[in-house]
Amino acid sequence: MKNTQPFFSRPRTQTAAIALLLTIVCSSGAALQATAQTFKTIYTFAGTPDASGPRSGVILDQAGNIYGTTEGGGTGKFGTAYKIDVNGQETLLHSFSGPDGSTPFARLLRDAAGNLYGTTLAGGTQNHGTVFKIAADGTFSTLYNFAGGSDAGAPRAGVTRDAAGNLYGATGNGGQFTLGTIFKIDASGNKSVLHDFAGAPDGEDPAGDLIRDTAGNIYGTTVRGGTLDFGTVFKIDANGQETILYSFGTNPGDGSNPTSSLVLDAAGNLYGTTATSVDSPFNGTVFKLDTAGNETVLKNFNQTRADGKNPEAGLVRDANGNLYGVCNLGGSANEGTLFVINASGKFRVLHNFQDSGDGAYAEGKLVLDGAGNLYGTTLGRLTRGSVFKVGR
Repeated sequence: MKNTQPFFSRPRTQTAAIALLLTIVCSSGAALQATAQTFKTIYTFAGTPDASGPRSGVILDQAGNIYGTTEGGGTGKFGTAYKIDVNGQETLLHSFSGPDGSTPFARLLRDAAGNLYGTTLAGGTQNHGTVFKIAADGTFSTLYNFAGGSDAGAPRAGVTRDAAGNLYGATGNGGQFTLGTIFKIDASGNKSVLHDFAGAPDGEDPAGDLIRDTAGNIYGTTVRGGTLDFGTVFKIDANGQETILYSFGTNPGDGSNPTSSLVLDAAGNLYGTTATSVDSPFNGTVFKLDTAGNETVLKNFNQTRADGKNPEAGLVRDANGNLYGVCNLGGSANEGTLFVINASGKFRVLHNFQDSGDGAYAEGKLVLDGAGNLYGTTLGRLTRGSVFKVGR
């Protein structure tokens, strides 16, 4: 019998003067060279009544304010949504209490009017998770309460939004086959299911945020399912037709169990990470998938612990095509790394996490500002987690 529970990870413009600049040397000995970076902890969480456990990464507004969620802490100990201003001052925008949601696991989404949207993994009126909105004036509202079963539940991914105000997301379980769904919530709060995952050879347990292209196609990953049950990359077109673009485990050295979102370039290529690998010692990959469905492993983290292990978060891509990501283990202290890799597979570790000074166990997707600075979160080992910046 298939395990229908979600797959959870282990507990745990340009301003040249400050930009994180990368130069790709075009020669037979090509390598990534980087200017010196500085690492700064912007905020360290203290636990209840403050927040705790920022697993999801952050987003930025145009003024440089940071927004995110934590899976724990807050006055109700059910998690929070928070803001950190440009001076490093934190404000809890909402403390979840259970009936309004609990355990927000994913990144927030912010619209042009300053409204924030997100999901909670559990809680709500049926205790199967919610979709929520925090208006620009701070008003909190629940847009949808998942009921489990055929309705679906456990939305571990965040939501994406189209120009008409419709929200799209994924649930890790439930639906027709109990193996997860892709859903849409319109501007009036009405929910519809775009796809019910059926398990191998279809996908199962979508975990990462969805992305949309200009034609309205949706792309994402599933932790399980596919030809060999090692996970998939899928596409759902504007008519609701699903296509499995790639099944992991079908090639030597392939990755497996992708838990993160994808990145789409202008040519239609997709980039992402897998949390583990098919081949021992199972430490994960960075991959590229071209428009014909051909996969290239750009980085296999089986090679050395110094590079990092288990890149469970997704990637962020700069204008030069460089990809940035984090590993939640490995590195000099075995507490994770922050890395950059280009489209040719040239790889460099930019930072080794070490909880004695800067946090540990980064699992949230990075965000890149217009000046080339990177922002992210760590779950922490000695602390309750932190928000950091890497720049120059």
